[in-house]
Amino acid sequence: MSAEEQDKPEFEEGELIFRSDIKGEPKWRSVPYFVVCGALVGLLFWYQFDGNLSWSHIIAYCGGFALIIGLFGLPMFRKKELKEIRVNEEGFKIYWAIGSKEYKWKELEAARFETYPIANLHTNVQAFKFRVAGKNTEVFIDGLGDTKISTFSIVTNKFLSDYCVPLQSKQMWSFNHFLAVSGAITFAVSAIAILIAYVLYYRTLGFIFGTAFLGSGVVVAFMTRKERISKYVLAISAIIATSLIVMIWAFHIDVGQVLRDWDKEERRLGRPPWTKTTQPDSNEPPNAGKEK
Repeated sequence: MSAEEQDKPEFEEGELIFRSDIKGEPKWRSVPYFVVCGALVGLLFWYQFDGNLSWSHIIAYCGGFALIIGLFGLPMFRKKELKEIRVNEEGFKIYWAIGSKEYKWKELEAARFETYPIANLHTNVQAFKFRVAGKNTEVFIDGLGDTKISTFSIVTNKFLSDYCVPLQSKQMWSFNHFLAVSGAITFAVSAIAILIAYVLYYRTLGFIFGTAFLGSGVVVAFMTRKERISKYVLAISAIIATSLIVMIWAFHIDVGQVLRDWDKEERRLGRPPWTKTTQPDSNEPPNAGKEK
């Protein structure tokens, strides 16, 4: 089959078949690659802010960031891998890499096409989103190719018009909006968790995991910066970061020393990853202080 024929939809038994040209996702989108990247980021944070050669500290930094950044490899943060879409007069059926589902035109509560620009790459991502039985679904169709996307849009819009399917619905959120809300919740919960950890003297672990989660929320907000809630998150994070930098500079705060002081206090209190010990000082005899 020539390249020109591959870029056109197929017709079979009264159905138009739009097959994706993408053969699977790149390997770097898998969870292990995100985990390795997170561990390296954690190691960088440990070297820059801690430097304690204790294995528990190193594992806490690397493991914490590996866990948080590794989450971005999960399916909820990735587009579903589209295989093909079959369209007929009754409705359409979508085939993903895992599973498929059929929808009827008359059941659609709202449907429309969306274009999401990708910053700095001078390209766009095409999506078809619709609402059925109170549930929103968004299908990224950029893998179909320009010709098939154009044909699919023309055919689909004709059926949407014939069945009087509205384009707008207050309940039909976009994938970007879902990510923006998730990022904002992650950011807010992380900030509160850091404060709680500070008050309860779990400061080292609170700093490691809290910073990782907080950074994840900021990254998601930057990815979805056109959403209003993401703009609020980016503005708040910029204010917090600027305030911290000014305070560190103005009061000559040694971040490394602060972390070492936290570590010393947590050792004394027996906070994780430390356990409270009652071993005598090495300069005192084993039975010093004991009554005969």
